[in-house]
Amino acid sequence: MIFVAAQVLAYAVNNPWFIQERAVGSVRLAESDQISSHVRLPRLGHYPHANVGSGVLLALALALTVGLLLTHSRWGFRLRVLGLNPVAARRAGIDAALVGGAAIVLSGAFAGLAGGVVLTSSAYRLTPTFSNNIGWTGLLVALVARNDSGAAIATAVLFGALEAGGSFLSTAGIPTDLVPIVQALVVLGVVLAPALLRRVRPAAVPA
Repeated sequence: MIFVAAQVLAYAVNNPWFIQERAVGSVRLAESDQISSHVRLPRLGHYPHANVGSGVLLALALALTVGLLLTHSRWGFRLRVLGLNPVAARRAGIDAALVGGAAIVLSGAFAGLAGGVVLTSSAYRLTPTFSNNIGWTGLLVALVARNDSGAAIATAVLFGALEAGGSFLSTAGIPTDLVPIVQALVVLGVVLAPALLRRVRPAAVPA
């Protein structure tokens, strides 16, 4: 569905009868008109000093809310059981379609909300690449966090700092490819290391 959505967006911004910008003359770019300043999210701080989009407050609130739901609600308990052992969950009477489907719909809604935050806080117009692979980075954050909302916040801040700092690497003569390499090493270290350790059996102790 991600690739389908990308193709739909590319089609929309390349057709003037859809959402392509209303340019003066014959030159039209593959992008929509800028959104009105009245619907843009305010920023905390001012350039050139430190400033972040106010969407970060929404992200923190939602992350903490989801963390509470997963750990202190009946739905969260059923979802965790379904994720750990689908067979046991079905035998315990948990409706996999209902519980899992609700989780998928909720995660899709959050992804759409994240896209709206990007659009109204930094991009201000739709382009085929306006998301800048943020969704894929979010998947890496989820892998590292392992269903822990606090770890997800910390990992997201780390990966966001790496992405933001990557734009300054070229000025120092450092290849910008170093950022995805560091992210990949973090993911491999956190996700694969425990799995490898579980496979290592202790040596037999002589009698």
